[in-house]
Amino acid sequence: MITLLQAQLDKGQLAQDLVAFETLLASHEELEETGPDSLQEFFSARPSLVLLMSQALFDGLRPAGYLAGCSIMHEFRADYAIANAERSRFLFVEFEHAKKNSIFSIKTETKAHRSFQWSRTFEHGFSQIVDWYFRLDDYHRTSKLEEHLGVAEIEYVGVLIVGRDRFLNQAGLMKRFNWRRECTVINNRKLRCFTFDQLARELRETFEMLVDLKSADYC
Repeated sequence: MITLLQAQLDKGQLAQDLVAFETLLASHEELEETGPDSLQEFFSARPSLVLLMSQALFDGLRPAGYLAGCSIMHEFRADYAIANAERSRFLFVEFEHAKKNSIFSIKTETKAHRSFQWSRTFEHGFSQIVDWYFRLDDYHRTSKLEEHLGVAEIEYVGVLIVGRDRFLNQAGLMKRFNWRRECTVINNRKLRCFTFDQLARELRETFEMLVDLKSADYC
């Protein structure tokens, strides 16, 4: 059974981590997924942000633990898995790099016309999540799921985080990206995609909501 690192949201640390993430995006046009000064390195050092992702991207998931580089049924891999205390809800996250060609690449280009295709990076990340859904559905309500995750049945969401808003906007491709991420359904389950800029906004909005709820407790 996979072992999750137990952790709690630290709102004081989150405030600093969110500013650091927003500063990272503002100061770098492109970011690598792995290696020195990469997105993976940044998030690995900030577990509170990893936990906050689950509340921002999976309604009703109250995070209690997470695991980086999580094996899914010993066959596939998620960059992060975040679960609630009962292990009944899981968010699985796949990161890809945040570069100009992360989501679309140029298909044809002439003086009069330029067309774009979905990039290999995007399709790789997208296919990862399709494979997660396939395997988790295949083992749904079997002993293998319980052996691996510790429970016989789970609710789960797979999320792909890739690319930057600026490159989609520059190429006029944001509408195309939004249509695919909002309309793609795999086995009656949505496959969610966000740019890193969209992730930053989702994290900020969720953090401010948590702060407002905390303030209301003292009213």
